[in-house]
Amino acid sequence: VEELDNKIFASATNARALYQTTMDSVSKLGLQAGKTFKNNDELIAFSELLNKTFAISGTSSTGIESTMYNLTQALSTGVLRGQDLNAVLSNAPSIVQNIADYLEVDVGMIREMASEGQITAQIVKNAMLSSADEINEKFNKMPMTWNQIWNKMRNVAIKALQPVLVKINELANN
Repeated sequence: VEELDNKIFASATNARALYQTTMDSVSKLGLQAGKTFKNNDELIAFSELLNKTFAISGTSSTGIESTMYNLTQALSTGVLRGQDLNAVLSNAPSIVQNIADYLEVDVGMIREMASEGQITAQIVKNAMLSSADEINEKFNKMPMTWNQIWNKMRNVAIKALQPVLVKINELANN
């Protein structure tokens, strides 16, 4: 558990995202769509790429929540279609572009393919993972924002205070 926690913390740090938000995303994806991923490392890598894509796209926190909800729902059912696709398109269109690039089709075809149930969870996962180099290249060229600096400070504080928080939780539950 500690090793998994450290990997999620490192992923959040790499993506300049909040640790707790990343932990929640990884947990929800793991619980609801765990069969889509080979192992926890692949799941964490997928989540990190999503976080970086959100940063590149300038997706708002509300947009991230909506996209994560719809992506998790789609991955758990095994197919991205309809409302789930629309949420991703409106909040993080580069994810859909990654899918189109992976399938070697125009973005316009994705809507039609999704309506026919052809955009599977495996395709979404593979599209994101195969786009890792491009996502990382774009992300690494971005300067760190004040919000990302604040996220880093919050993450370090949470990690440093974690033993104290665990002890307080133990005391409160006894």
